[in-house]
Amino acid sequence: MLHHSKEHLQKCLADLREICACLGIRLNEKKTQIIKISRGITLRAKKKLYRGVVFLKRKVFLSNTGKVIVIPARKGIVKERRKLKKLKIKFDAGEREFFDIKQSYNSWRGHIKHCNAKRTLKRMDRLFYELFYKETSMEEPVITIENICQACEKGPCEQPCELWYKCLEGTIIKPEDLE
Repeated sequence: MLHHSKEHLQKCLADLREICACLGIRLNEKKTQIIKISRGITLRAKKKLYRGVVFLKRKVFLSNTGKVIVIPARKGIVKERRKLKKLKIKFDAGEREFFDIKQSYNSWRGHIKHCNAKRTLKRMDRLFYELFYKETSMEEPVITIENICQACEKGPCEQPCELWYKCLEGTIIKPEDLE
């Protein structure tokens, strides 16, 4: 909670303690405190020195003009970057669907969108594009061992056909090869 009056914040904290006591919830006194946002960790951004706090995996600090700036913590960005690279490996192995990966990324992106992190979002979008769109064109359907029988105009096969064996060997089969 941000407010310019310390007295108001102390009253809110007392009310919060009362509500928690009624519900049987115990507040951690080490983590529940009122501090000035200008006090806390020191950040260097664009050759300027800022001081702020980390709250809910976001760094919150004041600019020189007094504006509250919220940026995502570096740890979360690194974790998402590593996760995308692992999902790419699983996608290539056929263990994950592209729809699920894109949904997961869009969820993370929506969370970060509320921060002052346009450059970070742009870089992560570029990584996502390079991993999932650049190498394979997602516009045309990809024929895999799992869907070759549905894609074949002959319909489901009782025994594996020649195309199935080619796909098993790693040959890329395009829709025009099925005709």
